[in-house]
Amino acid sequence: MGAAPSLFVAALAVCGLQACTLVRHGAPSERQFWEGLSAHPYVADPVRAATVLGGVRRLHVCSRISDVRQAMGLADFGTRTSDSNGNANRAVKWTYVLRESATDPGRFEQAIEVEINDAGWVFTIMPRGVYDVAADVVVDGPGCEHA
Repeated sequence: MGAAPSLFVAALAVCGLQACTLVRHGAPSERQFWEGLSAHPYVADPVRAATVLGGVRRLHVCSRISDVRQAMGLADFGTRTSDSNGNANRAVKWTYVLRESATDPGRFEQAIEVEINDAGWVFTIMPRGVYDVAADVVVDGPGCEHA
């Protein structure tokens, strides 16, 4: 039984250092995304792009995390971020990459970012380089407590 606390502390350290999958709501890390690519520049296959773009058009602020997964699939990667009230590390940003820059590797020309708070509510939908998808952002503090 003496080893259990050590394993627990070690697991916490690994999660903290590598942005544990649990705190990203199941999405891989950005590092895992980059390491998994077989070619650069990355361009999402047509089916993936259609799923992401069609799905994001059905979402809005206050959608649930399950709605995002159902509409868009699992994100390419997730990162911890601040929630709509500015509380650090209380939310996750899921990034759906559509196209990597050909001239600036590691920069996305087209992507959709969806921010989800710890309660599982979407509070930001931010298209990057995708001009026919509208941004949607919570502007009233708690945002989805009423939803």
